[in-house]
Amino acid sequence: MKGRERMEELFGRYADGALTDEESRELEAALMGDKALRREFLSYLNVDSALGASAMGERAEGAPRRAWAFLLRPAWIGLAGAAALVLAFGWWWMTPSSRTSPPFVALAAAKEAVWADPNVEMALRSGELPPGPLRLESGSAEFLCVDGATVLMQGPAVVRFPERKRVFVEQGRIFCRCPSPESRLSVETAATVVVDLGTEFAVDARADRSTLVAVLSGEVQLGRGQPRRLRKGEAVEVRSDGILAIEPLAREEFSELLLASPAVNAAVQRGGNLLRDPGFEQGLSEQTWNGTDTNIEGVASGGRSGGAVRVFAGGYAAWPQCRQKVMTGEIAGKLVIASVWGATPARDSLRTRQVAMLKIVFVNEEGRDIAFAMRRFVNAKSTPDHFEQTQFAAFAPPGTRQVQIQLMLNSNLLDSGSVIFDDASLVIADGAEKE
Repeated sequence: MKGRERMEELFGRYADGALTDEESRELEAALMGDKALRREFLSYLNVDSALGASAMGERAEGAPRRAWAFLLRPAWIGLAGAAALVLAFGWWWMTPSSRTSPPFVALAAAKEAVWADPNVEMALRSGELPPGPLRLESGSAEFLCVDGATVLMQGPAVVRFPERKRVFVEQGRIFCRCPSPESRLSVETAATVVVDLGTEFAVDARADRSTLVAVLSGEVQLGRGQPRRLRKGEAVEVRSDGILAIEPLAREEFSELLLASPAVNAAVQRGGNLLRDPGFEQGLSEQTWNGTDTNIEGVASGGRSGGAVRVFAGGYAAWPQCRQKVMTGEIAGKLVIASVWGATPARDSLRTRQVAMLKIVFVNEEGRDIAFAMRRFVNAKSTPDHFEQTQFAAFAPPGTRQVQIQLMLNSNLLDSGSVIFDDASLVIADGAEKE
């Protein structure tokens, strides 16, 4: 069958809801590589919906929504790109009789999101903003406002977008980033209102009706009666009886909040991984990964999607490890983000008091270690052969010229027990500096 005839057939089968999985992938691939074909597809559905309206009443509204959901399928467009399509396509293909105003906020990305109402995800993916509160039980969902602000919702949380430039947090934590004066938001909770003044900030509405506000950059105006200003690195707890003392964020709290913020998430999503062969596909070598020679080995097919490295106890090495050093130049004050996936294999699972660790070591110009940060994750209670991820951030101290990432096992000097590491990442977040 000729190409054009084949596309027309797929258009028709899609409009009728009869596409097979294989045909769906075929149509996705064709639309992804041909802008003119995308316009033709939308035009076809517009005509189809208009014709169907006379026979089935509600068909005119249904077909464009199917097209919207199809265009936002993550199989061929990234999560961040979905938000760009929401703003670029709008609702221009709909007939005048069925055209509505575009929502002022759209779902840009979701990670392991579980909604209290399963229909919410479908509505959001279809470009709609459901009325009432959005109840996210777990995971995260990132929204892009039409004026440019980003709102990251972390479950469990209940959030409403009552109108343009307003967010109401009934429960849970959100992160807001407003990169321009036009994008500034007002965030309300039961206890207070936060007005952005060009910043990135977190708002946590708690079950006791108190609110925690923390500023990661810039400043905000806080309170209804006699508002106060809150600046970068400051946090405050607000109760119904007023604002408690403004206090500086501890370095650890600042790092944890900044790691979850939209700006840093964007830095990670851009793929700025500094590691060579992060998936261990090339095995172990001096140019990529090396470490405790007697306690590490490359694994050809034991990773999440291919190669990996196994770090195992040998009875005498207390901290066997696989490591890689990256030349960074002067990065004092910048936020360094490390992550890795790990699992304990069923055939050699970890024993009591054994644990996997991810460690960042900061090295000066002379090659001496000047600081480190680390996090424990896989242990003897972990499910064998089940990969889990750990991620954390730390600020580079003055004098840093190199960063080493270490994938470690606290072997407790036992003869058995091992961890499989895969998909490691080391990122320096742009613009995420501590003053």
